[in-house]
Amino acid sequence: MRVRHRAADAAAKSFPAEANPAGQRGVPGSQRLYVGCCCEPGTAGGPIPRAERVFPGAILTVGQKPGPKPNRCNPMLGTARTRVRALPVVALLMASVHGLHTIYGMALACRDFQSLARPLNGTRPDASARLPCQGLAPRIDLLLPAAGGLLSREMAVSTASTAPPRHNLVLGMAWNLQIGDLDLFARSLRQVAPAADVVLLAKDVSTETQRLAHAWQIQLLPLNNCYFGLCKSADKRNPKESRKRIRNYLGMKLVNGLLRAAYPLARLGYTHPECRELGREIRKLIVHTYSSRFVQYLDFLRNQSARYDKVMLSDVRDVFFQADPFARIPDHQLWMFQEEGPHTLGSDRRNRRWVLATFGRKVLRQIEHQRILCAGITIGSYANIVGYLQAMEPELLTRSPVYIPDQGIHNAMAYTGVFKHLNPVVVKNGDGPVLTVGLMTEAQFKWDDAGRLVDAAGVPYAVIHQFDRHPKLAARLQRLVG
Repeated sequence: MRVRHRAADAAAKSFPAEANPAGQRGVPGSQRLYVGCCCEPGTAGGPIPRAERVFPGAILTVGQKPGPKPNRCNPMLGTARTRVRALPVVALLMASVHGLHTIYGMALACRDFQSLARPLNGTRPDASARLPCQGLAPRIDLLLPAAGGLLSREMAVSTASTAPPRHNLVLGMAWNLQIGDLDLFARSLRQVAPAADVVLLAKDVSTETQRLAHAWQIQLLPLNNCYFGLCKSADKRNPKESRKRIRNYLGMKLVNGLLRAAYPLARLGYTHPECRELGREIRKLIVHTYSSRFVQYLDFLRNQSARYDKVMLSDVRDVFFQADPFARIPDHQLWMFQEEGPHTLGSDRRNRRWVLATFGRKVLRQIEHQRILCAGITIGSYANIVGYLQAMEPELLTRSPVYIPDQGIHNAMAYTGVFKHLNPVVVKNGDGPVLTVGLMTEAQFKWDDAGRLVDAAGVPYAVIHQFDRHPKLAARLQRLVG
């Protein structure tokens, strides 16, 4: 023990005078002194009291100075160098937990922005309450309602104490939407259904398109998604677009693998429901945008039963309205619309590829004889649409094929009976309010005196879908609305 005391005295005398201008024996406050093992006796002349007298301002560390020798107090701990090497691993784990917590909070905040920014009193939102957005993340200054700041959930509940009248809702997605496409969609809809609410999840839309949406009383909400694909289906023979598709596919596989690997770590700080919600919010950001839109439709529709009566999930770019789309839809039903025959899921090359890439050959054999159901338009009562989205969500978030998965999932679940509890109605093309013209020829079109497309009974179709496949038809519909 005396040898340690002499070493401490020699170390104290070795400090230069400028480091201790007062002339006192000691070290600056930033110096660290190792005073021996913690199991040595701490007598009055022992190492700890003597060190405090010799180094009055030092940070005293009980134990050995880091080195290759094993710890004498507890050999099971190994050397101090081993513990130092383990510090980066511990720091990495802590950073991972912090990162997951941050992503979880941001995802919940985005969802809260969407839920709190919608109108609460049953009236149409004014300009300051709308959310025109661009890019991935919503702008904070556009997320502030006219009431001044984000409303709390308690304020939302108190504001909505009086039940407003229920409206019909058209819910769609505006991804890189051009101003001309939105103008035709909005102008035709407002002529036949002026009282319907219209909400679009917007991503990469221009300022002019935002102004046009405001003029037509369309509410824009942020579409939160990190997918870097294209709005239109990429050509398989285009090498650049094929690389994009493969990159997105590998990226989603990597993130899903990291989520599974991080689950035990996340369980250290979160419950199982919280971990499941965290995984949902992350997967919602990385899946294909066409799949993510359905999940975000569900986020918007939660707890909206007192506000909406019937809901139409609709494409925007290639949809034209000739009559009220909700007039012929009964209550408590889910209407899904087929495309033109005789094309089937097995004979049409694109749809066959989508089902095969998403579910495999076993499911394809079961439904390949069925006609194609278009996932672009689905109409039903509020409860049936919410049930439809809830049934679709697990498949949309977990299946990430190379190709667009939403239509393959829509057809497979419809024809295998997953939606049977929702009272589904599969409507043959031409027999219902929606006419899907993508696979039709112009010789099949029938017009009335007012220039509208009509069915065999002379009744105008409420909705014309995929009209952009026929340039002459698109020009004629454009002239119809002036």
